[in-house]
Amino acid sequence: LGTDTVRGYKLYRLSGKGQMSVVTTFLDRYTGLVALLAIGMVSWVIGYSYFHDTATTVLIFGMVGFLIIGTVIVVNRSLKTALEQIIRKKGLIKLESRVSEFYDVFAKYRNHKKLFLRAIGLSFVIQFLNIAVYIILAEALRIDVPWGYFFLFFPIFTVMAMFPISLNGIGVRDGMVIYLFQKVGVPTTQALGLSLTWFLVVTVLSLLGGVLFVLQKRSGS
Repeated sequence: LGTDTVRGYKLYRLSGKGQMSVVTTFLDRYTGLVALLAIGMVSWVIGYSYFHDTATTVLIFGMVGFLIIGTVIVVNRSLKTALEQIIRKKGLIKLESRVSEFYDVFAKYRNHKKLFLRAIGLSFVIQFLNIAVYIILAEALRIDVPWGYFFLFFPIFTVMAMFPISLNGIGVRDGMVIYLFQKVGVPTTQALGLSLTWFLVVTVLSLLGGVLFVLQKRSGS
């Protein structure tokens, strides 16, 4: 949530459009989820005959189901009208206005399908690179696991870490990495080491962006 807040704030500073900033930040997260879960589903289909695990199947399909439900809620105009009526009956006029503005701004993106598809395509590239980092780190830690499991497991523990349960997903992501990789014979210590090392790499790289952000604020840009 911290990165979303910073991105939304920066967009608002540049554009002066609050609702547009919120929707853009939301769509950035949404395209990432679409790419992640698409990778997970394809990996599940390909690897089903090799790795048939009920818990993993439930997690993948559950996440895909929530994504589909969320998509329907956001794009369905009838649901928008129904939601506005419910809020109006409660006397929450300001909230009704906010909801209406959110849907109206979101609808503008529907007229730019090519742009949206390019964003999803870029999200696929980013997620593949993230998985590649995990694979490289696993080899460095001498974790001998076929690459296919990384494509199946990465979407699951990444989405789980997005829930605002802990600070930056710490603990949630680590627990899921241990839980999933134990199913393919990786010891707890190695799985935890893999998760923490990946977090360290991402943190160090993110700090570089943090320095640029602070310097921009000082310069007034």
